[in-house]
Amino acid sequence: GAQPTTGAELREMALLYEALDRREKAVAAYEAALRLEPLEVGWRYELAMLLHESGRLDDARRHLALVLGQRPGHARAKRLMLKITRDQAVPRVE
Repeated sequence: GAQPTTGAELREMALLYEALDRREKAVAAYEAALRLEPLEVGWRYELAMLLHESGRLDDARRHLALVLGQRPGHARAKRLMLKITRDQAVPRVE
């Protein structure tokens, strides 16, 4: 089939990979989408959530900082940033 060429197509692919629990491929598709559409705050937030769920907290924080730079009032991004900050401050006991 044809390769996705637009940011929107790449984001759809990311959602599909995420639904199939193929997180690395989903992350790569989101990153490709955001290279084409860097101002898509919603997509960047979705990527940050996926990175957080994958345990990639530093990467999640980096994307959340960009979201909050573009949209300082983004409540969900603020909450996730706080959660990551707390999680990184507390030593994990397995």
